[in-house]
Amino acid sequence: LAMAEGSPTTFQSESDLLAHVKDIDLLVIASPNFMHTPQLLRWGQHDITILCEKPAAISEKQVAALKAAQPNLKANIWIAMEYRFMPAINKLVQLLPHVGPIKKVAIRENRYPFLTKIEEWNKDIDKSGDTLVEKCCHFFDLFRLITAKEMTSCVSKVHRGLLSDHYGYDATDDKAIPIIDSAYVLLDFEPDVPNTNASRPSVLGCLELCMFAEGSRHQEEIIVTGMRG
Repeated sequence: LAMAEGSPTTFQSESDLLAHVKDIDLLVIASPNFMHTPQLLRWGQHDITILCEKPAAISEKQVAALKAAQPNLKANIWIAMEYRFMPAINKLVQLLPHVGPIKKVAIRENRYPFLTKIEEWNKDIDKSGDTLVEKCCHFFDLFRLITAKEMTSCVSKVHRGLLSDHYGYDATDDKAIPIIDSAYVLLDFEPDVPNTNASRPSVLGCLELCMFAEGSRHQEEIIVTGMRG
């Protein structure tokens, strides 16, 4: 707890810090993914500003809990979807009018495996929400930003266990389900004119992820295709 005057105050537990909530203007939540929803529910009841690491939730149960609590939340909450503020993304958004009505968006990330974190929580589905939540929530947010539409459906094909040796799954006895190592995700977004004939073309999205492509020339790519190119 950094005070306006004097030295910062440290606490040994979240409950001790919460007891000083009236002294707090800004709270940063940078805990493992599975802790975000419970912490938002506790701290969101107070009139403070919260900057929370992504994602806000890792399961349908957590999403439902946040939706149920929303009317009673007093905090100003910002989730760290910082990709939408990157200079390259800002430039892309500025160029969107030149392609005409958007019909297809493809996002690709070919990268290195997950790095080591405390107790390897990012390789535990129950703590991370799995790779498409932990890593790709940024990209799903970019689909929404670029299309200015909400997703209506999605389907995925994934690989698991390709990096079991690298992540150390084979050295444990808990028979944990390996996280996703690569995936294709196909998405449908709202048509240009909602609530019309179901055959009206929607906007299509495609996410390609590979977590074992160390040294790729283009680690991340976005392709937007409209009726003018």
